[in-house]
Amino acid sequence: MENDIDILQLNNNIINTYNTYYININIYEQKLESLKSLKNVPENTKNKIQQEITNLEIFIDDILKKKTLSYYYMESSQLIDEYKIQINKPVTIDFMSSKQDTPKINSNIIKDYMNIYNKYSKKIIYNNTNDKCLFCSSKSLIKIENINICKEYGNNKKISKKN
Repeated sequence: MENDIDILQLNNNIINTYNTYYININIYEQKLESLKSLKNVPENTKNKIQQEITNLEIFIDDILKKKTLSYYYMESSQLIDEYKIQINKPVTIDFMSSKQDTPKINSNIIKDYMNIYNKYSKKIIYNNTNDKCLFCSSKSLIKIENINICKEYGNNKKISKKN
């Protein structure tokens, strides 16, 4: 099963995810400004909003300064280079026997890379899905932890997280 994993594709997935966040940074900055502009909210909601503001500021700072991506490159580059060397080894065929010598990819490289991939694929992901308010059908919702708050109606709806 481990030989079915292409770590080059996984590497590209992380880089593309990061680049998408970088290209769309203005969306996150706008969300941050809309959270900061909220007034007259209950104390419990205010605490959640403040926590979301903090999380979003950290996320934006991380994306702009490329902190997480830099650490990812530092941890994964050696494994990716070793993987490239192994997959580029030529296949040798012995015409005198039916034996075909195909290069075997070291499973430790894949295991080590998967540990790094799992660490960083979760670290740079920011969930930003939009739903509609059940009562007023407004799409202007603010998502805090696992609660959507309608800006217009003030309705709170607990949502389940997808893991």
